Order: sequence, then structure tokens, then C-alpha cells
Amino acid sequence: MNLVEQVAALLALSALFAWFNSRWLKLPTTIGLMVLSLLFSLSLILIGIFTPEVRTQAGHIVGQINFS
Repeated sequence: MNLVEQVAALLALSALFAWFNSRWLKLPTTIGLMVLSLLFSLSLILIGIFTPEVRTQAGHIVGQINFS
């Protein structure tokens, strides 16, 4: 997954979270996105506990990000 695909996935995920927030949660935008992001992160951690492949794949994707 290259940088453009990673940015596109993050934008699509944030758009999905924003839509979900405006449709059902009706929280202020920043709070709703933060809550949904935290829930998504926690679900990835829980899934990673039971299936190590997900943890390995997520670590690989994060390892490819060039933070400089």
C-alpha cells in the first residue's frame, strides 16, 4: 500500500465516520469523529488479540509510513 492509497483510505474512513456521526450519533463533529476513531482503534486492538494476522498487517502498514 503506497502513500496515496493510505491517504485515500484515511480520507474514506474519516468521511464514513463523519457520515455515521451526522446520521445517527448527532454529536459535534470533532467529538463524534474522535469517539468513532477511538472505538475503531479499540476494536482493531481487540481483533488483533484474537487474530495475530491483523496485528501483523497493521504493524506492516504503520511501518511503511514515512513520518518525515
